[in-house]
Amino acid sequence: LFNKVKSVLEHKPWIVVGIIVLLGFLLRTFNLKDNVIFAYAQARDAQRIMDMVYNHKIKLVGPETDIPGVFNGVLFYLILLPVYALTGFNPGAASFFLILLNLAVIPLLYYLSLILFKNKYIGYIAGFLWAVSFEQINFAKYISNASLMPLSTTIFFLGLAIYLFQKKDWGLILSIIGLGASIHFNFYLVYLVIFYPIFFFIYRPKIKIKTVALSMLLLIVILFPFIVAE
Repeated sequence: LFNKVKSVLEHKPWIVVGIIVLLGFLLRTFNLKDNVIFAYAQARDAQRIMDMVYNHKIKLVGPETDIPGVFNGVLFYLILLPVYALTGFNPGAASFFLILLNLAVIPLLYYLSLILFKNKYIGYIAGFLWAVSFEQINFAKYISNASLMPLSTTIFFLGLAIYLFQKKDWGLILSIIGLGASIHFNFYLVYLVIFYPIFFFIYRPKIKIKTVALSMLLLIVILFPFIVAE
């Protein structure tokens, strides 16, 4: 039995990652129907999405921040729009969908660990800790724009790792997608921009003007609703 387990750990990592994801799924969905919070903020966001679906009122900004006049992005509404529209605005369905997105972080963490440490066991540990994290188990099902921050920030750092350590240009583009999504989900995450000059100064990657220009254009497109709103 030990040899079989060792063989799976060594040669079939995605089976192990799949088991970890399944564990995280079971922990997050246990008694889900009695653990969905639908309070003022959730009702407010659902009402705005309902206006988009039935009254065709296009939104340019998302939920309010703690700073008067500053809003998060509309991407959260756009992501939940088909879920709410197809399920009759069922909060349980929205919570379940957010759980699935939270679980998507586990394989990303595994891949990131392989890039940084060249060790699949560190990836297993990272994914397992995410799966059983008390914070993530509870936060994953919370219907809020902030619930998507872990996914977008993981994509941001994974993209940077691919770009800096694997020398693949599409990694920079992936990190830009993670950055733009993070700003949408919580505007204060604009501070992630500072990691670009820090990492570029430390690792000195070969910069291609075409890749940088494409990345900047992509960021403008992702943040275009903010620009239009302003």
